[in-house]
Amino acid sequence: MMKMILPLKEIPKGVKVTKIKGEKVYKVVDKITVYNEDRSKLVIPAEKGSVFLVDKNGNINAISSDVEVVWLATKEELIDFFNEGEC
Repeated sequence: MMKMILPLKEIPKGVKVTKIKGEKVYKVVDKITVYNEDRSKLVIPAEKGSVFLVDKNGNINAISSDVEVVWLATKEELIDFFNEGEC
């Protein structure tokens, strides 16, 4: 596992991060899908300039995509990140 400090807007969605001075792990997502009892679903996109951080308990925080976090990247994620020119 490698750690990189980057603003959320630079980090791919679906990866794991921590806050710079924290240890709690979050997943970065840009939309939340809520499935209703009647099988319908509601998709809630993050507002422009923000993303959602979801913890292991399902708690969701909206946060500015300008905030720097620690990306807990695997070797494969980093290779994909640099090969796709996302940096």
